[in-house]
Amino acid sequence: MSINWGTKIAILYIGFVVLILSLVIATTFQKTSLVSENYYHDETIFQQRINAMQATESMHDSILVHADANKVNLDFPKQFDGKAVTGSVHFYAPANEDADRIIALNTNNSSVVVERNKLAKARYEVQVSWTVSGKEYYESLPLNLQ
Repeated sequence: MSINWGTKIAILYIGFVVLILSLVIATTFQKTSLVSENYYHDETIFQQRINAMQATESMHDSILVHADANKVNLDFPKQFDGKAVTGSVHFYAPANEDADRIIALNTNNSSVVVERNKLAKARYEVQVSWTVSGKEYYESLPLNLQ
């Protein structure tokens, strides 16, 4: 039994439609996440972040981030010892927004400890934004908790 050319074309078109429909269905179940839900607002405060980064670059030391099995330590430069440090630490996971964590800073200590069980196993960009004596600082550091 041979199939004529009209049947072959019909099979080709039906196969194409099935392929396109399966791709459309597969993409509707694909999770997409933005870097930030309010990225327009974040863009408007970008100049403030640039100024804070310049203030951080003018310091002699930078923040040290290190992790062990139970905790993550953030050690501020010695010049902030005994001074009130306020701000936030954003553990930003580029691959998974569900792993992101924001922790408020309010300390007179030069070190901040974050319990490791509050963080997922992920590669983080630790974005530290802090204020001391009315001057803003910002630093971004890598951290791998895998």
